[in-house]
Amino acid sequence: MIKYLSVFLISVFYLIVFSNNHCSAQIPDTGFGENGSAFTGFGNYNSYCMASALHADGKIVAAGYNGNSTNAVLVAQYNSDGSPDVGFNGTGMLQFSFGSTYEEGLAIATTPEGRTVVGGLSFGNAALAMLNPDGSFVESFNAGGKLRISFGTGNGSRIEKIEALPDGMILAAGWAYNGTDFDFMALKVDQNGMFDPDFGTDGKVVADIGGYADYGYDFDIQSDGSIVIGGYSMDAQSVSSFAAIRLNSDGTKDNSFGQNGRFLLSLGTLHNEIDAVEIQSDDKIVLAGRTDFNSIVIRLTSDGMPDNTFGSSGYTITDISGSDDRYFDVALQPDGRILAAGWVFTEFGLTEHVVVRYTETGNVDNSFNGNGKYVVSLGAGGSWANQLMVQPDGMLLIGGQASLVLQGYAHFAFHRLAGVTTGTETRLMPEIAAFPNPATDLIFVDLPDYRGQALARIFDQSGRLCSVLAVDQMTGSIDVKALRSGLYFMRITSGNHSGIIKLIRL
Repeated sequence: MIKYLSVFLISVFYLIVFSNNHCSAQIPDTGFGENGSAFTGFGNYNSYCMASALHADGKIVAAGYNGNSTNAVLVAQYNSDGSPDVGFNGTGMLQFSFGSTYEEGLAIATTPEGRTVVGGLSFGNAALAMLNPDGSFVESFNAGGKLRISFGTGNGSRIEKIEALPDGMILAAGWAYNGTDFDFMALKVDQNGMFDPDFGTDGKVVADIGGYADYGYDFDIQSDGSIVIGGYSMDAQSVSSFAAIRLNSDGTKDNSFGQNGRFLLSLGTLHNEIDAVEIQSDDKIVLAGRTDFNSIVIRLTSDGMPDNTFGSSGYTITDISGSDDRYFDVALQPDGRILAAGWVFTEFGLTEHVVVRYTETGNVDNSFNGNGKYVVSLGAGGSWANQLMVQPDGMLLIGGQASLVLQGYAHFAFHRLAGVTTGTETRLMPEIAAFPNPATDLIFVDLPDYRGQALARIFDQSGRLCSVLAVDQMTGSIDVKALRSGLYFMRITSGNHSGIIKLIRL
């Protein structure tokens, strides 16, 4: 413990000494958990945290699985300060089964009603569950709260990403077994667990990318409702390529995307894998993952071609530690800069959390923590990050797992950094009056500390930037007609003042 504390203090000293007006040090949010970190263990097994999401009230929910011989689905819920939410199943923790063995929770999303949707696998089938805010199962969802989904041919299907859509539908993606190998997969169900007959074939889509094994890991949605799914594709020699496709909102494959309806790129000789997909406000596509043993961020145009204004020919490869490193998630700041999170291996063979920030043009942003990188070990036995969320208040929430002691069991682990997206200290405005709210076309705001031009940055529930709009200087109005129906957070800035309000778009 003393050695670990010493390393931490030395790291803080380094950050303070070598930071200046242009290169700010990133510090943990001491109001979160204990010294900026929160942990959850589910007993004497490894507890692997695979996905997390934010509720509209700021609570954090996470899903994963335990490491015993047959696995089980794990869910933890935290208050916004990182403490366990004891209103969730009495303890803030839930372990459950879909009714079989070899089960994992791999994806999670929240709905405007405060429900939680968990996705993953159950003995080779894709699986979904819907929970009430108190952790009980939503009985109206497939008559019991759980749904196992077969794609008809053998075992090997799983859900890797979920999103709750504004119209109440649940969209999920991952991969499915076709009897020989694997294909990208997507599905859509309603709040009752019924498949959407207008999506794909009876609510399901299976897409072969390269003729061999294809694995879909993440997706995001463009402004017109198109769905971009990213992952990787294997060839006959088992060499992987970065892979992405686009589905129209009805699940049909968009053959105008990339080349012949797909984006494929191979750079490294061992691994070319996409783990994360994020859509910018201009519909450009940001992908993150690994190539060989280095981390990579790729940006595509809105139509799936390499964006040559980003990095080198549309991508930036970063060797973070001189050893094995990898990105598992990516997030966008309101100003267009890109954050990527994952792991780095240390010289002792352990892994650590890492976050790297890039400029809009794909360069490592050295104004972030002095060298563009934030590396932290959350446990003496190693840790890694696979989730990254930019909160509406500018906090950066990093999720993953950590072994608190050498050879100890893995715990769910969260770490929060203060003020990452603001860059400078910002004074909060007094409470902002906004009307009408809910709104259909215009919302009017009263800014008590008005300082000239004001901008409204609108985020969805997951913290994704949806739009940047000017506040009309004469009327104080903001045009929200282009937003889809749903719940949003609106951050209004004027000079060095800012404030956040919740907005419901009908």
